[in-house]
Amino acid sequence: MAHLIIEKKPECGGALIGNKWVITAAHCLVKSVTSIETGDQLINIPPTEVQVVLGTNKPNSTSPYSIVKYSLEPNFDYLEYKNDLAIIELSTTVQTSESIRPIGISTQPIQEKQIVTAAGWGATETQNFADTLYEVNLAVGTEAKCATVVPQYEGMNGPKICVANTPGSDTCFGDSGGPLFHQENGHFSILGVTSFGLQKDSEKLFKCGGNDTYGVYTRIANFNAFVKSVTGLTDEQLTPGYYSASTQSANGTTVKSDNNSTASSPEKPKDTSDSTSIYSFNFATLVLSIISLSTLSF
Repeated sequence: MAHLIIEKKPECGGALIGNKWVITAAHCLVKSVTSIETGDQLINIPPTEVQVVLGTNKPNSTSPYSIVKYSLEPNFDYLEYKNDLAIIELSTTVQTSESIRPIGISTQPIQEKQIVTAAGWGATETQNFADTLYEVNLAVGTEAKCATVVPQYEGMNGPKICVANTPGSDTCFGDSGGPLFHQENGHFSILGVTSFGLQKDSEKLFKCGGNDTYGVYTRIANFNAFVKSVTGLTDEQLTPGYYSASTQSANGTTVKSDNNSTASSPEKPKDTSDSTSIYSFNFATLVLSIISLSTLSF
């Protein structure tokens, strides 16, 4: 898994696709600035201010990669977090190893109540960013319920994946851009990247992992044309398992397959009211039912 260091601060997550590309959330790479002359203005963060850490669950323990550039999804809307996807080009090609291996993109249909996994270094129940990587298992929400909660929701296989959180299980501030993934035929595959969170009751103060909260993730399969046009990767190279145990690393040795790390299963999502209010975004880590990970190689 990738950890993004932006303007010298740990900010977001991401995932390695191919051997020099990292996929993340677009909102991680833009910021709003205010001046007397221009008022509020949205600007792209300079690529020189972005670094990427790979191959460790403790991002301060290894040197980061610099980047050449990044590409935001052309129709990304910062205010509505629509098409919230970006691809970063690293300055050097990554040598695959046991701890660094690209992940494939899942194109399988998403099912209601499907169990998926999110990971990141974001805020925990102490409100501090984690110094080691965490993961949590979550359940995809029902289409009927998500349609009443998520703005511009287009269904189970639309561009936004809706996850119905359970108390203590969530992504939170600092987890933005990190992967939502599962396993296909024994291989990790990425479904989406963490985008934002919301809750239905506008009278409540938003809290990650609180009651009646939902996580929203950008579904990557809906943007495969964008991914391929930026990276030049083929459908085969983006297939889960392409960089598997049979893949040779740069020095010619065979790389072992990924180990399977799991967290506790979430409870069944509870029914909530139909009022909608987006309270939080720039999501980051899991709250109560979390475990520390061994390194996620992507």
